[in-house]
Amino acid sequence: MAGKITKEELHPLLSQKIDDFAAHEADYVSQPANGGVTGGASTAYTCSSSPAPSSLVDKIGVVITAHVDSGANPTLNWNGKGAKPIVKHNGNPANLKKDGIYTLRLNATKQNFILQGEGGVEVSPADIKVGVVIDDITGTFTSDANAVAGNVLSGKTAYVNGNKVTGTMPNNPAQTATLQITGSAKPTKAIPAGYTPGGTVTAELALVLASNILSGNTIGGVAGSAWGVTTVTAGETVKIINTSPQEIYCGGTTPVARSPQFKPKYPGTIRIKFKFNGGSYGQGAYARVYKNGIAVGTLRSVIGNPNTFIFTEDFSCVAGDVFQVYAWGNGVCEGGYMTILDIGVYVQDQFPSYFD
Repeated sequence: MAGKITKEELHPLLSQKIDDFAAHEADYVSQPANGGVTGGASTAYTCSSSPAPSSLVDKIGVVITAHVDSGANPTLNWNGKGAKPIVKHNGNPANLKKDGIYTLRLNATKQNFILQGEGGVEVSPADIKVGVVIDDITGTFTSDANAVAGNVLSGKTAYVNGNKVTGTMPNNPAQTATLQITGSAKPTKAIPAGYTPGGTVTAELALVLASNILSGNTIGGVAGSAWGVTTVTAGETVKIINTSPQEIYCGGTTPVARSPQFKPKYPGTIRIKFKFNGGSYGQGAYARVYKNGIAVGTLRSVIGNPNTFIFTEDFSCVAGDVFQVYAWGNGVCEGGYMTILDIGVYVQDQFPSYFD
């Protein structure tokens, strides 16, 4: 018999076998289809198989060879049945490599192709050594970390050698304060243990310290008012003067202080001047400078002469010496009085505070 033999001409059992084989060949659930080498783009693969699937049913599978490395969130469109995402078992986008052979099966519920052979173990970054990348997961596990709960901020967590640590470090507010220096004591600001976002601690001098700072200088925001003096020198600049006339009774022969106390703050020399006038007919008086209660100046006298004389004398001093002018009568008395006035201390310059 010439020509082809039709299926109907075959034995009925053989015909059934042919039908069974065709049905088996199109059963892409029992065995995946050969999708060949993919086409399309790195994020939108295409493939085709023969026979083509009649529909994309649950668990239908296909084997493909990737023609390029996959991009982000790749999909597969099989025989024009619509693009479906290609994912790993955990739902993350799959990562395909050029020339790699991959078996994919459809999850009809989620409408995505699941890459087969990925296993079912969930791996986290803490399960992988730091610096190692496995299946796009970068490891964070270390074995040399030494932080403890007290090193981690309260309310925060961290992983140390794969173990979760909940922080206990106190979370303090900003540390801001102004510390004022008023004397020899050193003010302090206690900073609590733990974390602080920062702050400003300002140290400043109290204004009362201005007299301890040289004039022309500013320290800690305080302008100085002290003069840079270490010695005092006699001169012609008056520093202290008592202009009130002091009457001296000619009959009073006991030395009496007639001036205020002059107390130099620095060592050196000072000049003391005063005006002195006597009386007529032998009446008179004496005057003399005392230091620390002891007569040190030249004995001055005005006897029987009503004119006014000016006496000047320089004296050495140390800080704290006490100078005063004493005067007394000569005992020759007709009921008259002598006068001493304008008792003053003189130095070389204009510094304001040589004397207490």
